[in-house]
Amino acid sequence: MVRDVFLSGTLEPNVFVDVSDTIVRKADAILCHKSQLGETGEWFRTVVHERAEEAGRAVGVRYAESFRRIRTGQ
Repeated sequence: MVRDVFLSGTLEPNVFVDVSDTIVRKADAILCHKSQLGETGEWFRTVVHERAEEAGRAVGVRYAESFRRIRTGQ
């Protein structure tokens, strides 16, 4: 039974996860998905860091990832 659904890329996040210790690994992992990203480069790594910094500022950490949590009511 699924109790919570977490959506990424939302405009109204209500859950933030501190990814400060894993931001480099996160960027590396995303860059491995070449067939889904098209052309990438170091600029893409910069974008990953900038978005994580923006989310981090919202909750007082260096880097964060934001999600919208939806409770299914179960």
